[in-house]
Amino acid sequence: MRIDSFDMTPGKDLLIGPPNDRQLTESVLSQLQRVLANIRGILEAHVPQCYIPDISDAPVQVLVLVLEAKTNPDSVMERLAPQLHAIVPRGLYLDVWPLPEAHELVPKVQAAGARFFSSEK
Repeated sequence: MRIDSFDMTPGKDLLIGPPNDRQLTESVLSQLQRVLANIRGILEAHVPQCYIPDISDAPVQVLVLVLEAKTNPDSVMERLAPQLHAIVPRGLYLDVWPLPEAHELVPKVQAAGARFFSSEK
């Protein structure tokens, strides 16, 4: 598994929708739910399909984490990355996008209907 981040510069084309071909099984998502529930600052997790023209070869499923405003994305990733490596099948490429709850992409991600985790605020 490779974890990368995408430059979320405003103005870049980004297509977000429900996954057509789920790369992450229900078993993997269930394991991720348990892990995410133990990391403070994560409000929601989604696995939409995303495509970035001129950057992506094809649409891919992405793990989007919606974070509380004061949550440091680096600290979330430090806690999450080792566990992702144990859960996500080998050979699967997975981008992880930690976004603050006020980020302009959050409503688009939510509209894709691919949420699989929500914390109890």
